[in-house]
Amino acid sequence: MVKYAVVIHGRGFHVPAEDGVGRSAGFYVTAFVEAESVEEACEEALQQLMEDEAFHDEIGVYADPEQAELFAEEAEELESFGDATLPRGGFVLYVEDGTAESGGEA
Repeated sequence: MVKYAVVIHGRGFHVPAEDGVGRSAGFYVTAFVEAESVEEACEEALQQLMEDEAFHDEIGVYADPEQAELFAEEAEELESFGDATLPRGGFVLYVEDGTAESGGEA
């Protein structure tokens, strides 16, 4: 098995801003998986996120049913996971103008 870091992009997830002003347009999160191929790594990363209760409780509840989508944006082969937070890092939320704000761990 090969170790991968997979960047997942979620669009159409309108999480309210911590300051109460505005909301996100989506998020990025890096998932760390072991798989036989890049394609399998992307599928596994998406599957893990979809099965993550914390994701559903903190981010998924803000999915716009008509716009929400998840996809693996890129995958990179790793020699090791090192000190990576497994099974994924924290969410980075972004607003429509392209600026990002770091989200909490979900």
